[in-house]
Amino acid sequence: MEWVLNGTNTVGIKPGVVATGKSLHLAGVDVLEAGSPLGMTRARRYFDQKSMYEQIGMQAIVEPISQGAATFGYSKRAASGNLAMPKILAVTWIAFRDQWELNRIREHAAQIIQNFIEEPGFISIVTGAAGSRAFTVTAWEDEDALKRALAKAHLNAKHEFQTTDLSPGVWTSIWTPHRINRLWTKCSTCGQPNDQTNNRVDCSFCGARLAERQPYW
Repeated sequence: MEWVLNGTNTVGIKPGVVATGKSLHLAGVDVLEAGSPLGMTRARRYFDQKSMYEQIGMQAIVEPISQGAATFGYSKRAASGNLAMPKILAVTWIAFRDQWELNRIREHAAQIIQNFIEEPGFISIVTGAAGSRAFTVTAWEDEDALKRALAKAHLNAKHEFQTTDLSPGVWTSIWTPHRINRLWTKCSTCGQPNDQTNNRVDCSFCGARLAERQPYW
């Protein structure tokens, strides 16, 4: 039996992922088996899951679980637009034992990242999960900005870790720069790399306008 599903994504498909509001038009097939006095004994449904997720604005990325010493997963970046040179990096990881724990960590992370973005001294965050660890690397103008941001939703996550069975382990750290190299941007006209550390606006080779300098992190 063939069918067509039309709909709109109005509810997040999992914790930490908001609804996209995008429409879906999906075709599929149901296979019904009968063979007893009671009628139907089995039902199987087939449809293109990749197409379903992509239509509602999700990524369908194929990666191995592990390969040699490497474990694979997912990542994301949230940027504030702050172009300042970072004075500290905060690096963390938290272990998870199953999908439920990872989902709970993602719920906390969504609130924490929102607090970070609201802090003027925040630059950006890269976060993700691979194997049995979730991780974050955040860049800040100074440690005071980090402390202000951590005094909000992060306290709730810390309290849950300390008082419940959430996660078997965690590690946090703050790093200061040993050396920060120059920041280079290629000219879109001549293709030559330009030192844009000091916000150079014109290509030093052809004089064309350069794109706005990228954030450090």
